[in-house]
Amino acid sequence: MGRDVTVWHFTYIGDETVIGAGTSIGSLSHVDHHLTIGRNCRIQGMVYLPPGTVIGDNVFIGPGVILTNDPFPPSEKLKGVTIQDNAVVCAAAARARCGVETEAAHIIERADVSAPVG
Repeated sequence: MGRDVTVWHFTYIGDETVIGAGTSIGSLSHVDHHLTIGRNCRIQGMVYLPPGTVIGDNVFIGPGVILTNDPFPPSEKLKGVTIQDNAVVCAAAARARCGVETEAAHIIERADVSAPVG
């Protein structure tokens, strides 16, 4: 964990997870193992980040957002979501499925963002 990282109550942080300086992670979030979160990110409460996720710097993830890493559960084809620098993922109505990579400064709103499955 970097300097000045804040992790609120009842939040799980998995092994081999890298969290950049100045990042805040809200209560009741589940930050799984083997993922990377950049600097100065704001991750609100009740968020799920699966293994393989990469989050850039200065990213905002709203409350209740769920990212996924498995196109056909349960399978062996796990691929994390990549959220580029300065992106905003709104509240729980926004979902990003496995293999998605956002553009920098992108805003994900109410609709699903889906990667081609194959």
